[in-house]
Amino acid sequence: MHNPLRSETSTKLKELVEKGLQEHLGSEAARGVESFQTCRQKIAKMVNSNTFEYAAGMVILANMIVIGIEAQESLNLDQLEFAEYTWPWFAERLFLLIYSVEIVLRIIAGGCAALKDPWFLMDFTLVCIGWAALLFLPLAGVDALAAEKLLIVRGLRLLRLVRALRMINHFKVIWRLVYGLLTAGQTIASTTILILVSLFVCSCVAVELIGKDNDLLSDSTTGPIVNMHFRGIDRSLITLMQFVTLDSVASIYFPLIMLKPYLSLFFLGLIVVVSIGLMNLVTAAVLENAMQAAVQDAEAEKNEMMNTVKEAIPELLKIFQSIDKDNSGILTRDEVLSVGVDIIPQKFLQTVHVGSFIELFDYLDVDQTAEHLGSWLYLPAVFASGSLCLKPHSKSMLIPTNFAEDSTQQGFSSTIWEKGHLARTFDMSMSEGLVRVSFDRFCVLSEEMSDERRWGAVSAAVSAAGLAALAEKRRARAARADPALAVVERPPLDNREYKPITLQNGLRVLVCSDRAADRAAAALDVHVGYFNDPPEVQGLAHFCEHMLFLGTEQYPDESSFDAYLTANSGSSNAFTEAEDTCFFFSCSTAGLRSALERFGTFFQNPLFTSSATEREVNAINSEHLKNVPSDVYRMGQVLNSRANPAHPYHQFGTGNIKTLLEDTASRGIDLRAELVRYYRRYYRAPLMTLCILGDEPPDVLARYAEQFFGKVPGLAEGEKLDPAAAYADQPLFLPEAFKQGVEAVPVADARELQVVFPVPFAPGTRIVAAEEAPDSPVRGSMTVDSWRWYSPTSHVGSVLGHEGPRSLCALLRRRGWITALEVGSADDTSTFAVVVVSMELTEEGLTHKDQILELLFGYVNYLRSLSVWPQELLSENLQLSDAGWASREKEGPMDSAVRLVGNMQDWAFPRDYVRGNNRLRNGPGLEGTVDALLQFLRADNAIITVVSRNFEAEGNETEPWYGTRFRRRQLSQQPRWLRVSAAPGLGLPDPNPFLPRSLELKAPRAEPSSKNAVVLPEYKIDKVWEAFFTPDMEYGVPKAYAFIELRTKLPRSSPRAAVCARIYESMFEQALQETLLYDADVAGLAFNFTTSMRGVELFFGGFDDRLADFASAALGALLAFDPTDARGFRAQADLLQRELESFATQAPSSQAAYWTGLATVVDEISFKELEAALAEVTARDVAAFASALWASPVVGISLCEGNLRQSEADSLISNVRKSLKSENFIAVPVSEWPTPRVAKVPANSFGPGVVLVNQIMDPAEENSAVELSFQAGSTRSGSAEDLQYLSELQVLTSVLSDEFYEELRTRQQLGYVVNCRLDRGEGAFRIVFLVQGAVLRPVQVLDRIDMFIEGAMSLIDAKSDKEIAALADALAQARLVRPQQLAEASQRRWGEIRSRAFRWQRRLEEALALKAVKKQDVKEAFRRWLAPGGSERRRLVSFCGPAQALQTLAAELEGKGAQVVTDPQNFARQQPQWPALPVSDKA
Repeated sequence: MHNPLRSETSTKLKELVEKGLQEHLGSEAARGVESFQTCRQKIAKMVNSNTFEYAAGMVILANMIVIGIEAQESLNLDQLEFAEYTWPWFAERLFLLIYSVEIVLRIIAGGCAALKDPWFLMDFTLVCIGWAALLFLPLAGVDALAAEKLLIVRGLRLLRLVRALRMINHFKVIWRLVYGLLTAGQTIASTTILILVSLFVCSCVAVELIGKDNDLLSDSTTGPIVNMHFRGIDRSLITLMQFVTLDSVASIYFPLIMLKPYLSLFFLGLIVVVSIGLMNLVTAAVLENAMQAAVQDAEAEKNEMMNTVKEAIPELLKIFQSIDKDNSGILTRDEVLSVGVDIIPQKFLQTVHVGSFIELFDYLDVDQTAEHLGSWLYLPAVFASGSLCLKPHSKSMLIPTNFAEDSTQQGFSSTIWEKGHLARTFDMSMSEGLVRVSFDRFCVLSEEMSDERRWGAVSAAVSAAGLAALAEKRRARAARADPALAVVERPPLDNREYKPITLQNGLRVLVCSDRAADRAAAALDVHVGYFNDPPEVQGLAHFCEHMLFLGTEQYPDESSFDAYLTANSGSSNAFTEAEDTCFFFSCSTAGLRSALERFGTFFQNPLFTSSATEREVNAINSEHLKNVPSDVYRMGQVLNSRANPAHPYHQFGTGNIKTLLEDTASRGIDLRAELVRYYRRYYRAPLMTLCILGDEPPDVLARYAEQFFGKVPGLAEGEKLDPAAAYADQPLFLPEAFKQGVEAVPVADARELQVVFPVPFAPGTRIVAAEEAPDSPVRGSMTVDSWRWYSPTSHVGSVLGHEGPRSLCALLRRRGWITALEVGSADDTSTFAVVVVSMELTEEGLTHKDQILELLFGYVNYLRSLSVWPQELLSENLQLSDAGWASREKEGPMDSAVRLVGNMQDWAFPRDYVRGNNRLRNGPGLEGTVDALLQFLRADNAIITVVSRNFEAEGNETEPWYGTRFRRRQLSQQPRWLRVSAAPGLGLPDPNPFLPRSLELKAPRAEPSSKNAVVLPEYKIDKVWEAFFTPDMEYGVPKAYAFIELRTKLPRSSPRAAVCARIYESMFEQALQETLLYDADVAGLAFNFTTSMRGVELFFGGFDDRLADFASAALGALLAFDPTDARGFRAQADLLQRELESFATQAPSSQAAYWTGLATVVDEISFKELEAALAEVTARDVAAFASALWASPVVGISLCEGNLRQSEADSLISNVRKSLKSENFIAVPVSEWPTPRVAKVPANSFGPGVVLVNQIMDPAEENSAVELSFQAGSTRSGSAEDLQYLSELQVLTSVLSDEFYEELRTRQQLGYVVNCRLDRGEGAFRIVFLVQGAVLRPVQVLDRIDMFIEGAMSLIDAKSDKEIAALADALAQARLVRPQQLAEASQRRWGEIRSRAFRWQRRLEEALALKAVKKQDVKEAFRRWLAPGGSERRRLVSFCGPAQALQTLAAELEGKGAQVVTDPQNFARQQPQWPALPVSDKA
């Protein structure tokens, strides 16, 4: 009977039991699943770790070693396989078991996803093959050898080994190559198919062309080749496969081509397409895939770094909090100075690559102030956001673009700024959905930003007080400066990257990154010079400049800096001016960092040792003695002596032993103490500007600046330093100076009229701080801003110094009173400048000096009376300046650095650092500034000086420092000059007809394919003309150059011919200046006509737009010129006469070199022969010479290079040849062409050798010069031996040069001019030792040089093999420096052509030879050429000095076995000659 209640209860009970059972089973299952998941996670972590990868890699490596041993042993035992239960049998199964466990672990860790990993699939396949070979195939009865061969594929596991090692830096390249190979499979397959198709087609062609050719079949040599390789498609296809790898193919194609030359086209095409083209495609594909692998590895490394840094954050916070002594939330440099790095987690240090806490400080220096780290409290939020991108030495953050309300960069910047959330936004770029903000422009964000934007927590954690101050400081800075002022303006052809920075100490820096640079350089300018010399220690600034090179605390060796630069193919120098002292150096790019480290110590802790102080005074005095005969220094000091005695312009800036040693001693002044006081006062960072130019990125160069110059002393808070304040209020000249003229006596036979107009600047800033073009200055005054911004001297000088038909210069030349007139500015300081008008007078002009002055002031009065300066003149100057700027090429690194630091002292904003005054500026104040300058060009504001030897008897005063005699005379005509009118015929210049119309480039600009790439010129040759042409595709300059040489013996056939040639050249130049040459020169076009031993040399160059027309006009004018004008002849003959007489005033070192030249260059004409010939030459003789000259050439040579098409170059040269009537040239063999030849100095193994003794001709000269040289070889021979000799001598010179300077100049103080150098005059190379000074007699100086040479071997021995190799490498790198400008590149190529060398790769050849030089080679070179007993010791000594120093010299040396030469020209003719260069192929 059915009971419903019981049934219901039973049902409920059943449900409860089932439910409880399910819950119990479910919880057990859940726990099981959870346990499995935990286990799986641990396995996954283990499998994905680098340690697991490394372990697997080591197992694979061990397996491969075992396989190799097994294979070798099986051969040795002569058995196919090892017996069971031997060690190889166990090893194979053990490794297979390990691999199987690895497969299982990877399946557990990755699940089904593991099957998508190509590496896993490869491993799985290899394991399956292994089990099949060891277990299943033997069971199936497969032979053991077949199974063994199947196991060969185990070697593929080595790829896994490479993959594991990819995480180690040293193996990353291997991994990238393997990855590229593996992922390029499709490309390789496609290429293989293409190669097979190409080979099949070529096989068909080969069968037709070769296999069926009866001539080839019947020939005894080619017949077997054809039958073997080309009688059938199969044979032909197999043969052509050899061409893919070029495997012994020459034996196949060479006999065929010799019999059938047209087959060269077939084989050449096959090699180019298949062997080169298609195989390189495979290489490119592998490389592309390898680069992709590098990107992926970098991303993986970044993620690993981020995880490591995140883990370290809690501990870092605790450390920072313990260091933060004042609990301000901001760490300062002082707080971390004494903190050791060992408190930082080791793993964190290894990740960020810092070795000290200070480095970590700089690494996280948010503000880049180098003073505080900023709030350390923001670190948790930054790292938690995952937005910080850390790399070694990188300072940047990545912020999601959804942080901004606008997805554009502009929207980001403006939106955040308007809400007040951003203290400053600069240096931002959009990339892959992220905005990058540099740490040094760190964003301070408000709490208004939501958590979703991942940055809300930052401002909540920031120390409000500290960051508020920083933000306010930045807002004020940003509000003051237009960002455009910080962008450096540069010429279009300048591809350098400029970055201006200001260090914390106030030093302004410009870093210039030139990734293509071959050389590096740096310059530092201190804005203080001899104007701040104490009156009682004149020359102190110059002395300080010298002393800074003589050791620092870190580098106490006085020669340390120079030695380092020499080892890195560099050099250094410095100069002192009125308001600036500039130090600079250049070196290899690799040596820049260490050079900067040494250079920086100059300005932090120089030694200024007492011994060096005393010695360097002698060097200063030697430099002064060197300058005493120079009229440039003498007349400059005469001008200075007329200045206001209270103004430093009046002082003696160079200094000498009297001012620095004798006067200080008599006054009880400690020179060293005064030097230290001067240095500490003025060598401060805010007065300095620094430029660093290298091939590294700007940020790296900026770090160098901070690292090596950041500790240069700055100014204390509130301290001001203005060196010019000491003299700014003093007038430059007192009124009396303008009322008197001076007539001064020069050393050389010069005649000059100089008029100096001082232009004082109105009180105000001493640096151009104008953000935009300034207005005109008040009439009658001038400001620094207007002077430098508008360069009014350029505009006034272009009219006052013009040489065209209505110019002052042309008028004075026509009257025969002057030969030259120049206008320019000088002594451009922060408080004044001077405008100088200088005229070179004829003898007749000297007697009319007052009339000349009247004409000058009349013309100036006319210009000043113009109501408005003509706009067309301003426009023309601006147009020419713009064209020059557009075509301005890069300067060499050292020249650039020196110019830039000077510009930085003159211009406040980085915008103007490069431009400076290199490009004229327009603006509303231009006309007014020109007018303001004209107000200073008045007769009553002129300092007038006339220079001539004619005043010698009348000189009644002596300038104290140089001994220049002069007299003063009252300028009684000054009132008349103030109101005189312009002479009839004077006016404004006509428009320039040569202004460039187009700057279009004829060929696309392209970077050279390699550093040593050389473009070979095209050439066309006939019997009487060799024409070369090279288009410019590297420099991209709208200019071209045409070099032309007409070989003829006539110009140097006799002294008389040489004199006629010189007068003819200068007469033509003077005559054509007015009508042609001056306008062309102003418009950037040049024409030179000169003569030499080789013949006639013509040069045309400049903007190619007008070059052809100008060349035609200039050459036509030259050929039509009539040199019979008596006045023109007298002027140029007089000029040549004075030039020859000025030889007596040349420095002793120059005269010594002159006598050496007479004794070694065959048929050189002496100045005495020229003087004798000049006395007899007439205008008719010059005319007769000119007529004969153009009929005498035997051949013409030309090179056209630059922005020209081939047709344009051909047309230019064709017109030149028509004008010269080259068809009438008389062709002669190259051996008869006139070529300079060098005599061989006789070999003299012992003794003084060949000696020249000549008296200096200036009786006032105190210095003597000793030039000792050793000839070694000829660059003209073209032999490998001479190339080797040249390289060895270069390295030997490099080893000796610095030590020679240090020993004889620095330690022994024998003179200011001391050097050891390599000379290559006219193709013969020699090593030269030169000393000029007045300390010892010349024979004693020679003894000191010989003592140095005797000890030179010890200097070589002291160098290690590695050091010699480094010197050789540095010299090689210097030889490989590419020309910076088109003109330099053209000159190099022209040198190869005119010398008949045609060695287009000369510098590369020399560099390779240098790299091969070893220490033993240098020692052998020294023994061969310099050491007594040397087999090739060709020694020549040239002495030149005062008579009293040479009285017994010749006799003394003859007693020691010297060959004293009294007739150097005859000596040269009697000696054998170094070989002339053989003619080689033009290519």
